[in-house]
Amino acid sequence: MVDMFLKENQRRAVKPVVIDGEKIYVGELFMDEFRKYSKMDDVDQAFLCACLCDENGRRLIDDEQFGKFAFRKSQYDAILEVFKELNGDSEETVKN
Repeated sequence: MVDMFLKENQRRAVKPVVIDGEKIYVGELFMDEFRKYSKMDDVDQAFLCACLCDENGRRLIDDEQFGKFAFRKSQYDAILEVFKELNGDSEETVKN
């Protein structure tokens, strides 16, 4: 899996969110990830897939799984809200 182990001294902030009774973790994205995923066709889907983590900040979905992963509406909305809290507006963040 991509990014399963963070580079030395990198710490990904994570925040738990409960969706339909299931606890998942949403993590911040690093600048190189923002640059990479902002170029994909479905940017929202790419960012949300990239931000799903375990409690230690390790990504759960690798790049090859992006197109195969589907969010339910309740998941999408909840993840997006927490994603914005951690990462801010993605367009502004990418520009900085």
